[in-house]
Amino acid sequence: INTSYSFMENKMVARVAYGMSVNNPEFREIAPFGFYDFNFNFTYAGNPNLVSASIHHAEVKWEYYPETSDVINFSVFYKRFINPIEVVIIQGAGSGGAKSFTYNNAKNANLYGAEIELKRAFTKSSNKILKNTGVMLNATYLISNIFLGDDVKGQSNNRPLQGQSPYVINSGIFYNNQEKNYQINLMYNVSGKKIMFVGSQDYPDIYEMPRHTLDLSASYQFPKNVEITAGISDILQSKVLWLQDGNNDGKFDRKNDQMIQKYQPGSVINLGVKYNFK
Repeated sequence: INTSYSFMENKMVARVAYGMSVNNPEFREIAPFGFYDFNFNFTYAGNPNLVSASIHHAEVKWEYYPETSDVINFSVFYKRFINPIEVVIIQGAGSGGAKSFTYNNAKNANLYGAEIELKRAFTKSSNKILKNTGVMLNATYLISNIFLGDDVKGQSNNRPLQGQSPYVINSGIFYNNQEKNYQINLMYNVSGKKIMFVGSQDYPDIYEMPRHTLDLSASYQFPKNVEITAGISDILQSKVLWLQDGNNDGKFDRKNDQMIQKYQPGSVINLGVKYNFK
């Protein structure tokens, strides 16, 4: 359900929305046997007793379009999860150094968030470079909490929803020279630390730490329907780091806390040629 009201000659829009969706378990999550992950030396055991999760979503959003290519959006939203599915550590079940995990339904979870989106194109600038340049920013702040019900199984009821970061930031700079038929884009992303695997009071949760990424892409359009594209992803080559708060002080120290996994995905360079049959 989505209701909107436009004013200021359609330059400003107020929206109120509600939605509901169902999250069904995947095959591996309900399979009555285990899967071995060779990349991480993990074993995942399915849970045939899982039930589908339902999600209620409510949002209030304000949109403003000062120019054709400019956007200022702000929204607040709320999500209610019924029977959310989480990845949980099976304590003491691993062998040969392998950790074991399964999937469980929590009782419910709440998520509160606010999001802002900004887009600005400097098309009216007298500067030759600036008039072809555009910028964007998308930032989201989230607070989530989970309720496990009466059967807590040694887990903490006072924690975020598994897989949910407390913030996400995306930004970019775009340069599009239509006269010379080329475009260059630079994108940046970071998200806050999140629970990868739910632990217990005796075996703390495993968190993935924030990771900064920077991607660069470019394209050039030749006169005869040929376009060349090139790009490089993950320029910063930040490492993926999973930590466990072994001393239970509520802080995550990259030097002193238990390191569960650490690896570097590395950059990916791509080059492509497109031909448009007109």
